[in-house]
Amino acid sequence: MDAGNLAVRAEPLIKPSRFAVKLRILDYSYKSTMTVMVSIRIGHTHGMVAQQMVGQEAVIGRLRIVIEGAKARGTKVPNVLLTGPSGMGKTSLAGVIAHELGYPLMAAAGPTLRKTGDLAGLLASVKGETALFVDEIHRLPNEVCESLYEALEDSRLTRLLGYGSDARSVTTTLPPIVFIGATDQPGALPKALRDRFGYIASLTPYSDEELAEIVRRAFIRGGIKDPEMGPCRVVAQRSKGCPRIAIHLTNRVADVCALEGTTLTVKKALEALQAFGISSNGLDEDDHRILRALVHTFSGRPVGINSLAQCLDLDESTVREHEANLVRSGFMVRTRAGRLAMPKARDVIGAP
Repeated sequence: MDAGNLAVRAEPLIKPSRFAVKLRILDYSYKSTMTVMVSIRIGHTHGMVAQQMVGQEAVIGRLRIVIEGAKARGTKVPNVLLTGPSGMGKTSLAGVIAHELGYPLMAAAGPTLRKTGDLAGLLASVKGETALFVDEIHRLPNEVCESLYEALEDSRLTRLLGYGSDARSVTTTLPPIVFIGATDQPGALPKALRDRFGYIASLTPYSDEELAEIVRRAFIRGGIKDPEMGPCRVVAQRSKGCPRIAIHLTNRVADVCALEGTTLTVKKALEALQAFGISSNGLDEDDHRILRALVHTFSGRPVGINSLAQCLDLDESTVREHEANLVRSGFMVRTRAGRLAMPKARDVIGAP
């Protein structure tokens, strides 16, 4: 698809601070049409200010050094790969990077870029300096990865158009783009793709105090004025070090307070979390099911992810999300033979 033959139409899907646009790419040379779904943040055109983000101070500090150092040397700011468990704020951090660059932020999800044409359509919509965020980048097909290599390294995109004797190679020079990839499975990325990111930042679990501040802000957004830190710490301590989980739990506690017309207190927060099956160590019902299966169903033997998911009637991705915290908390361990429950898990489920 030649960029010179493209027509792009954007159709907003309403939402004030964040909206999706459907880019309908028409290739007049081959009378073909394709659609690419792209999510663009526009509330702050240049992303989130670092001061608005709670936690990850060390990562933000290093990113500033990388960005400002490249500017001082007069070189291109390197592409950045963000790694870490789901819900740790990789998308928010991409907004911080865009703000530090002074670039608008455009975002797309890896699963939506199924073929080279999808990538070409996305890049054709970029006008001027841009921070391009690709979430779940490990899910890009090999065909798209191979096209992305040239874009990452040489700021060009080459495509083969036509078939047989009519085939021709078309190279498009891209505007200045800083690519920001995000993944919770860095090992699943091809080495050639990983090597083209000049800086890899690993996000770590949040402290209880950082999560308590995130919870406090979430309560305020949910309509609870001046929440005390006691209930916020109760929610934070049960959030598995993950801001996304903290916000979800905050909303459930706020729901209970709103329905009962009660004031937010430590006691009410504990009652609300217990009503939703959240134990004092932050484990939910699926966490307990996984541990019971490892200890009782499989009698402590190593278990593969597929067998564990089938036993629990859960998809593998859901089991992986839960096991990341269970491993981090010392309830289970991953070995070459499979997943094993640790002695700590027996205490939690009351097994002898």
